[in-house]
Amino acid sequence: MPIPTITSFLTATDGSAGRDKSDLRPVPDLNYAPTAAEYNAIKNALIALQNVRGLSDGSTAGSDLARVITLEDQLYGRRQGISAVNDFERTIALDVPITGSAGAGAALSQANTTGVQVSGHPGRIILSTGTTATGYTYANPSLYDNNLGTFGALKVGGGAISLRWVVNVVQLSAVAQEFILRVGMGDPTSNVPSNGAIFSYDRLTSVNWQARTYNGGGNTLASGGTNVPVATGWWMLEAIINTGGTQVDFYVTPSGGATTLIGSGVATLPPSDSTCPVIQIIKSAGLTAVTVEADLVSLKQIFASARW
Repeated sequence: MPIPTITSFLTATDGSAGRDKSDLRPVPDLNYAPTAAEYNAIKNALIALQNVRGLSDGSTAGSDLARVITLEDQLYGRRQGISAVNDFERTIALDVPITGSAGAGAALSQANTTGVQVSGHPGRIILSTGTTATGYTYANPSLYDNNLGTFGALKVGGGAISLRWVVNVVQLSAVAQEFILRVGMGDPTSNVPSNGAIFSYDRLTSVNWQARTYNGGGNTLASGGTNVPVATGWWMLEAIINTGGTQVDFYVTPSGGATTLIGSGVATLPPSDSTCPVIQIIKSAGLTAVTVEADLVSLKQIFASARW
């Protein structure tokens, strides 16, 4: 029996014709095609739920509801997409094959790997700068559940990508204890990436979350969004890269708070370059150890063309 097409599944019926629907493309390997009435009923219910949660609307490309409508989070068709995750519940050797540190006490460690939830965060890696003024630790986690490797796992240009990190800002940077935090995708290095898409917290530059796209050593500051001050606590950081790798939208969500676009980077990312998930914490002043935690990194991609 042939798999039914659902090309009409995401036809706009809400008066939003003309908006970018690139993130609302159909998932072609579902076994059921909803009717227009069923689609609208589902959509309206999700909009109501989304409004209760205070999140964005489903007509906007890349919004939370848009991804729910396409069933992207639950039924991500392997025919035209991949989904991979690292919840840091295994060992460092498996979860973080590439890591490095420098300075007394600087190290990568792991906590809560038994599967027992502690404050809703099972499995965490902890990066410490150690007790020198220039200490650092970086980590390049693997992405599994789909047999993706580490270095070389992320290449742009073959379809839209969503990369999410869940991180805990344990303390803020200050004159006495200055540090830089970088999170995103890039080269496996303790230095500024040559290529990639990176969230950053550098108090000497801004007290707000910032983001940059990197290409061949040059970089472009993401713009056009809303300033969001960095605060201690858990954050979800998401970079959404379009199909051609020509734009990256950077979103931040504090625990229990609203999702905010902090800016978009328009510099073309090199499709031939291999990057991987990256998190870095780098000290520049003070002799007290500073840490950051990561609870989750995940990747989802919708291919520009189906496998078959």
